[in-house]
Amino acid sequence: MIVLAQDRLTQTKTARKWLWGIFLLALALRLVYALLAPQVDPFLKADPLHGDAASYDRIARNLLAGYGFASSPGQPTAFWPPLYPLFLAVLYRLFGYHLLWARLAQAILGAIAVAATAEAANIVLGRRVALLTALGMALYPHLIYFGAWLIAEALYMALLGLSLWVAASLQRQPRRSGFVALGVLLGLGALAKPAGLMLLPLVALWVWIAPPARTWRDRLLACLLVLLAAAAVITPWTVRNYLVFHAWVPISTNGGYTFYGANNADAFGGHREGFPPPLKGLSEPQAERAYYRLGMEWIVHHPSDFARLTLRKLARLFSPLSVASYEHDYPLPMAGLVKGGYTAFLLLAFAGSVLLWQRWREVAIFSALIIRVLMGAAIFYGDARYTLPMVPSLVLFASAAFVWMHDRCYARQVVFAPQSKPDREDKR
Repeated sequence: MIVLAQDRLTQTKTARKWLWGIFLLALALRLVYALLAPQVDPFLKADPLHGDAASYDRIARNLLAGYGFASSPGQPTAFWPPLYPLFLAVLYRLFGYHLLWARLAQAILGAIAVAATAEAANIVLGRRVALLTALGMALYPHLIYFGAWLIAEALYMALLGLSLWVAASLQRQPRRSGFVALGVLLGLGALAKPAGLMLLPLVALWVWIAPPARTWRDRLLACLLVLLAAAAVITPWTVRNYLVFHAWVPISTNGGYTFYGANNADAFGGHREGFPPPLKGLSEPQAERAYYRLGMEWIVHHPSDFARLTLRKLARLFSPLSVASYEHDYPLPMAGLVKGGYTAFLLLAFAGSVLLWQRWREVAIFSALIIRVLMGAAIFYGDARYTLPMVPSLVLFASAAFVWMHDRCYARQVVFAPQSKPDREDKR
């Protein structure tokens, strides 16, 4: 028994060293790419503040200039969620206005997401799956690539990884403070990416069914702690929006704009530049409601078109080369090889989810991430960037499948290994 305990301790220490090594690898890769991205990324070469980054950067600079959360001086806004511009403003205040500092900070956030997800995997499925999950997250191309864009993804993924770590710990030992911490992290995630609000009811359901058996009162209290903690984080921003716009805006007003842009007669599953057009004479909350109404009217009057569009969105979601504003896949060299490798990865992840079906309670929090992303793609857009919140789950399931196949192959090799012939002296 003492020998077995020592062996396990040695294995744990070795696994811990490997995890640290993978964390440093993830950090090094992201730091190097943060330095190289403006020279090698065609989008960033054309514009270092590509896409949403220009708006986030502008709001951050207005915050520092004393204009508040505004798109321009004297024009307060709630179109964008608040956490990432605040993050940029803090960096600009501490280190001066240079985009490189933001990319380097996001490299650190990316490595934190890798480490936190690996810790969650270790708690749920053990050290071997955790090591493979950490390696998969460290090398996952889209996590590295989008981590260098000045958008909210790196910050959100770090918060999501920490949420998974806390949730996995709660399966081992449910504590009230843990449920509060989980709610706080989910609330912060929603302030970075409002689509994270869709995760809240799924997590509440997980809290009810997944952690160790408890009375219904304990389960109800745990659900309330998560939801109330998340609400406590979000509410101050909601109050600010009400004071500014005299309207109910939980986080941001770009939901309707995105919804109508994703659901209309000319929609292709991604974002079409210049659409939808601005609605003049309306405040941001009024415009958001109008956009939602236009999108819903199109869906109600064109249900078959919406069904086909949803399938197209999902096809884009699972294409590694889909880009929001490109109607077709990005023409990357060796695109067929990239798609083939990604398809193999998805099949491995699916196999892992099937193999873990009997342990569905333990992995339910990871399944919730996939469900949330599928919901978001069906309602809004589908492209490679929007797969990121379910990458931890896909990598974990693929890692579990790989470990299972390794164990099966090893067991077969042991069964069919040639037996060593006995010594002649033994025969005598």
